[in-house]
Amino acid sequence: MDKRKVLFVSHPKKQCGVFEFGRNIYQAIAGSSKYEFIWLECASLEQLRNAIASYQPVVIIYNYHPATMPWLASKRGPKLYSNNIHDINILQVGIIHEITQELADNATAYRKPLIVGGSSKLANVLFAITQPSCI
Repeated sequence: MDKRKVLFVSHPKKQCGVFEFGRNIYQAIAGSSKYEFIWLECASLEQLRNAIASYQPVVIIYNYHPATMPWLASKRGPKLYSNNIHDINILQVGIIHEITQELADNATAYRKPLIVGGSSKLANVLFAITQPSCI
């Protein structure tokens, strides 16, 4: 039986704390006997969609920081963003850097096409809040 695939998405820039932290987490979980983790250095929504089509993952984990993955959400106006991944019908989880506990505690539904609020709110509305047993 094939292992279920999980995309682990990070940005391509090396020599970066966010990149290194994500790589360390990936290396810690990559030996799973249940899942096949696939490291993906991704710089655009098009690259992500191509990888999804190619690998057909059951989960996507993003090593997320708004400065390293600005393509996940596009600014439409003052405090208004388009969620560029809302239509991806795969469980999406974020490793979120530099987030306050308050923002994490107030996470909301992540499949909304529009996000209202400042850029600091992006981290808690782009990804699923879920228990690991659901995958």
